[in-house]
This record gives sequence, C-alpha cells and structure tokens, in this order.
Amino acid sequence: MRKILYIQVGIGFLFVNRNVIEQLKKHYPDHEIELFDLLPSFRMNPALVLINLFYVVKEYFRDFITFDKNLLKIKYHFLGTTYIFNQFSRMISEKVKGGNYDFIIQSQCLSDASGNGIPVYIYTDHTNLNNLNYKFIKHSKFMRSEEYLMLEKKAFMNATLIFVMSPNIRRSLIEQYRIPESKIKLVYVGSNTGDPTKVDSSKYSNKNIIFVGKEWERKGGPLLVAAFRKVLEQVPDATLTIVGCRPFLNVKNCKVLGEISLKEVAEQYERASVFCLPTVREPFGIVFIEAMFNRLPIVTNNMGAAPFLVTPNNGYLLENDVNEYCKALVTLLTNPGLCEEFGEESLRIAKEYYTWKNVGAQMARYIGTASGQVKEKANNYTNSLS
Repeated sequence: MRKILYIQVGIGFLFVNRNVIEQLKKHYPDHEIELFDLLPSFRMNPALVLINLFYVVKEYFRDFITFDKNLLKIKYHFLGTTYIFNQFSRMISEKVKGGNYDFIIQSQCLSDASGNGIPVYIYTDHTNLNNLNYKFIKHSKFMRSEEYLMLEKKAFMNATLIFVMSPNIRRSLIEQYRIPESKIKLVYVGSNTGDPTKVDSSKYSNKNIIFVGKEWERKGGPLLVAAFRKVLEQVPDATLTIVGCRPFLNVKNCKVLGEISLKEVAEQYERASVFCLPTVREPFGIVFIEAMFNRLPIVTNNMGAAPFLVTPNNGYLLENDVNEYCKALVTLLTNPGLCEEFGEESLRIAKEYYTWKNVGAQMARYIGTASGQVKEKANNYTNSLS
C-alpha cells in the first residue's frame, strides 16, 4: 500500500492534526497515513533530553538572567534549540529510510524533513520572525536564537510547498524569510468544536461574555477583567465565563471553568452572547473560528490574523485599551439584535473559508499539482542523461 508520513511534535496541535489526517484519508483512500510524533521518541532517550537542556541554557541564557516569568518556562524553550531541531530532522531521515512514502506533511516548522528525496509539505500557523510583528508586546520577547532562525528558514526554503492558515503568516514568509511567493499556499483552517446545527437566538439576551484560552496573560485575560469591572457599572447583570485556564479572580458575575472537554466548550459557546479575547500574541487563534461557527460577535485586538477574521460587520478590532473594550462590550450586551446580526456575519465568513473540508480540498489540489511538477522535473533530468 502507498503511504503518507504525517509528522507532529507533541499534542499542542492535537485537534488540528487529527482533522488534517481525516481529510488526507478522504482524499487519499488508497494510502496509509502513518503518524510520527517526534516528541515522545525524543523524550525516550534521557541523554538527548539532558543535552537539549544544556542547549536551552546556552542559547537562551539572556532570558534567564532577565527573570521574565514568561520566558523562564523550560517548556517554551525546550522545543526552540538548534540541537532539538537537528535531532528531529535526523529522526525523520531515519524514519523514511525504506519507508517508501509518497510525500511528507509536517505540522509546524520544528524540523527539516527535506533531503530524503520525498516531497515535503509544511502546514503552519506561525513563523518565529512573526513575533516582531506584534505591536502590544516587546519585540524581542519570545524570539528564537539567530542560529535557530537560520535552520527554520532553511526548512521553509527546502519544503516543496508551505501551507498557511492566514494571510499574515503568508506575508511573514515572503517579507521576513524571503520565501518565493509561489511556494506559499493559503489553505486556512477549520473549527475544533464543529458547526452547531441550531442556535437559540435568545442567547444574545443572556449578556454573557465568553473567553476561551489556556494562557491567561498572553490571551489578554487581565485586560478583559479590568474592562468587565467597568462593564458591570453600566450592565450590572452581565456575566463573564472563562474557559481553558484557572486564574484566581474575585470578580462579581464571573465563572471560571478551566480546561474542559471540547463538548463542554461547545456548550459554553451556545450559551454565550459575545466572544472576547484581548490577546496580545496570536499567530492565528482557532478559538475565533469556533466562536464564529457559534454565531458570536467577536471583540479582540487589531493584530495577528484578527483583521482577516473580524470586519465592521461581525465585531470590533481594538487597540488593547480597557475603555475601548468596555465600550464595545456594553454596546453589544445592550443590543441583542446587533449581536445576532454580527453573529450571522461571523457564520457566513466561517463557512466560506474556515472548514476542514475546504482545507483538505485545497491541500490535495496543491499537492497534486506539485507532485506533477516534481515528476516532470525528474523525467526531464533523466532524459537529459540519456
């Protein structure tokens, strides 16, 4: 049986990877999709882990001496060393020996799967240099080492094609990495919670704001709470539901749920009136798509992929200002009709671009075209030798 190798690194992109694999099964029914998770294989070797920890300190020493609590997390730096990048690339080369794979799909750019004579397609929502484009945080924050950036650029250059989720990352690859425009294909992304078949329009009168995110500070949680306190002065029966994290808060009408199942997340979306995420660093944000499929108006910062998701007809793009957030939220909470109108536009945008069916179809089309070009080049080379 013909085979496709799908590469992931841990569970950070778990639901995205599952959905892409399901689409590959539909478009390549005569292929076996083989999943290769690099992280568990790496962690099974204690020597590799210890060496990589040495490289974490070596390459990110400046972050440790600044005592920035966000950058002191070993977990963040662990996947950002030149050592682990090269080891992941080596592991892929070992894996493909004799594997007879038609092509490789690589989730994110944390290794270089090229150099094995097999077409490689990278699917990503981010680039490291894109960190320089966030206007609400310090530019140097979260940046990788120069050596790592060189490896990342080489992997992008070596890829057959790069599939991206949003135009801002396409622009980053072109302008910051000098990747040829023809190599980058915008295929979007889908929702993890699905598309609810029924939406009770009475939910827009609930005056319930929903926040969904695992990283409270990066996702703008403190700003939202500050804005919500102001909202309560004008809309005393407004409520705030926090999903995905558990910040310690003492705020009236605020419910903190922490991490819950996708089914429960979907249920919370169904009860919400407004989706608000004042994130300051967001490569894409699939939660936006989930909220849009649940017919919710969106209130967020004007950065990242948000300008391509939020229009004047389905929400508000703001400048990280507490008073702006208060004003936008009060406007929506006191106007259920506007919430419903915005919600319908959110759904229209989501259905037009952000479905896994659309992602799968575009990937398959581009892979088919690229494969034909690869074969043609190989035939031309063979003919030139005869």
